[in-house]
Amino acid sequence: MREKFIIDGARFDTIEGFFCEVEEVFTKDLTFRTGHNLNAYNDILRGGFGRHERGEPIAILWKNAAKSRSDFGYPATAKYCEDNLKTCHPLNRDIVKKQVIDAQNEVGPTLMDKIIEITLYDKSSGHDCTLEFEE
Repeated sequence: MREKFIIDGARFDTIEGFFCEVEEVFTKDLTFRTGHNLNAYNDILRGGFGRHERGEPIAILWKNAAKSRSDFGYPATAKYCEDNLKTCHPLNRDIVKKQVIDAQNEVGPTLMDKIIEITLYDKSSGHDCTLEFEE
């Protein structure tokens, strides 16, 4: 049986708040702060951070998901990409610039879409997650 973890969209409204929620829900007794980015989120889902073992299948219930979909729509996506543009590797700047423009034009995946994709992707991610939404 999969251990169930609950993410509650009522407890955050920014991507930084989401990363804090993830750290609270999925980690325990760490002597360091986890990274607050989508790559670190993927790593945390793999396990080994105090709440579930590395590679252990887990179930995630996302409460208040409709709020999160709104919070992580295109405006938040554009801001996230703009922030990434400031620190990304110079070779990635053109790709990230295009992501900013796409988000500003409401084209392509939103930040919420990206989070869901990372959560459910199991081909080479190193984690096995199911995801249920409670609107």
